[in-house]
Amino acid sequence: MSTFRLRASFFVSILFLSFSVLAQTKLTFNIDNYNSDTLVLAYQYGDKQYVQDSIFTDTPSKFTYQSDSTLEPGIYLVVINENEEMNYFQILIDDEDKDVRFSTNKENLIEDMKVEGSENNRKFFDYLRFLNHQRPVAMEINEKIQSATEEEKAALIEQQKNINTTVLNYQKNIINSHPESLVSAIIKSNLDIDAPEFVGEDAQKDRYLYFKKHWFDNVPLGDRRLLRTDIIQKKLDYYLDKMVVPHPDSINMETEAILDNLDEKGQPFKYYLIHFLNKYAKSKYIGMDAVYVNLVQKYYAQGKAPWTDEEQLKKIIDNANTLEPLLIGKIAPDINLKIIDVEGTLALKDEESEHKRFAFKGEKNLHSLNKKYNILFIWAPDCGHCKKSMPKMIEFYEKYQDKVEIFAVCNKFYDKIPDCAEFIKENIPVNWFNVADPYLKSKYQQIYDVKSTPQIYILDDKHEIVSKKIGVEQLGDIIDSLEKEKQ
Repeated sequence: MSTFRLRASFFVSILFLSFSVLAQTKLTFNIDNYNSDTLVLAYQYGDKQYVQDSIFTDTPSKFTYQSDSTLEPGIYLVVINENEEMNYFQILIDDEDKDVRFSTNKENLIEDMKVEGSENNRKFFDYLRFLNHQRPVAMEINEKIQSATEEEKAALIEQQKNINTTVLNYQKNIINSHPESLVSAIIKSNLDIDAPEFVGEDAQKDRYLYFKKHWFDNVPLGDRRLLRTDIIQKKLDYYLDKMVVPHPDSINMETEAILDNLDEKGQPFKYYLIHFLNKYAKSKYIGMDAVYVNLVQKYYAQGKAPWTDEEQLKKIIDNANTLEPLLIGKIAPDINLKIIDVEGTLALKDEESEHKRFAFKGEKNLHSLNKKYNILFIWAPDCGHCKKSMPKMIEFYEKYQDKVEIFAVCNKFYDKIPDCAEFIKENIPVNWFNVADPYLKSKYQQIYDVKSTPQIYILDDKHEIVSKKIGVEQLGDIIDSLEKEKQ
């Protein structure tokens, strides 16, 4: 949000009657010994922080934030900056927090904090002070344990357990006495999962399954207040990255389970859907584009993302439709290209017309390759990464040519086909299929979503995509791995 100085706002009716706008949210900050004229009010949203507004004052130490709309509930940060020394404290905003007054001292923000108008924040700062008092005691015990004798350690560990029990009891007391409050939701969401002890040869597996099942017990995913904390996204990402089998089918099942249990009109649904879409659109793991496609087809294409403008929605859906035929497990789209006559093209490179400077010797379609593994390799003679990769590609082919065929597409139009031929003659001494499409009649660039080179797809003997978008250096390992799976 843009920064602005607070000022009185008035709307004038056509009868020239002025009506003052009553503030929906008013926050007052009195910070002793703070001499700057500016406070920054920021908020947490997922794993990022954003500026809500800057608050200016003409009276030292006294600041007032007023808004004619209610602040979204969650954790907010009050940032102080004086003489290039920055510090901050957190406050909580819930739906009932309309007029809250905070008083403290710049030198001791938490300990000196007094709150009026918000039971949430009173409990929150009491809790922070309690933790601040327990932390040094716990640290001192931990330090003593490091150098203690075995006999001394037993007593120290018992003290450590007592502190942990004291903290846990304090947390549970807040949760039980104020179960619907934001401070309770935040504390509960950070509690460890209370798991039984697992024994036997399947203990590790049983423990994993228990934690997976109960991972969100303390985190109500539908609570919009938790979106403006750093809790939700950490929990989600750890769950999807560490607890779920890293396979598109498993990820699809889990993301759908989360989304389908939420109100489609609520903020959490919107947040998670956007987060999942971005997460898997940018994923560097092979095959995770299937998750992106599934999210688009099941939610965006079904009108369940109404916040997306029409132009952007079309781009998202078109992109998913392009990727869908290229997913691992799909039969690769067949393309028919011309086989480059290298010597014939080089002999014609001085022809006056650009349309006569190349020659071909027949055509070849991708599905005519019939080796155990067939590689679609799209490259360009002026691509630096292609030049570096080509020796490795040749080395790979020479090692695996008994079970591999390569369909090498030079990604150039008619006027650059001589460049393809020259590069092939100088750098590719092996007998694989060097092809091109001078006028893009096959539309292979669109079909295979060629936005950069090199591009590599591995197809099996049925022309099913088994891997893609990989580096040349990975080819040998992937083929070896596929061979072991078949054995």
